[in-house]
Parts: sequence; C-alpha cells; structure tokens
Amino acid sequence: RRRDGQGTGLGMSITYRIINEHGGNIAVHSAGPGRGSLITVRLPLEQNSTTTKENSHRYQAA
Repeated sequence: RRRDGQGTGLGMSITYRIINEHGGNIAVHSAGPGRGSLITVRLPLEQNSTTTKENSHRYQAA
C-alpha cells in the first residue's frame, strides 16, 4: 500500500513510452528538492504514415 503523496513509480515510464511511440521526446529538469520540476514534451507535427501503421498493431490486446 502506498502513502499519500507517493505514486507507483510508473507514470514517467508510461509517459516516456507513449511519447517515444509518437516520435517525440521528453526532458525533465529540477533545480533540487522542493524547487519543482520542468518537464518538456516535444511531439512532431506530422508522423510518417509507415511508422503510424507499425505502431498501431504493436500492442493489441490478446
């Protein structure tokens, strides 16, 4: 069981995977504990149709 204010540790991992599959990237910067974080997400305006087709079939449920 997790305490209030603590996550499962999966959020950034899942976020990275989704962004990466869409051809983007994510960067995280923090000035230190208690100073907050800056998270930058960059996604392409257009994606190669071949890549989109490949990714759409990669994780279908069984």
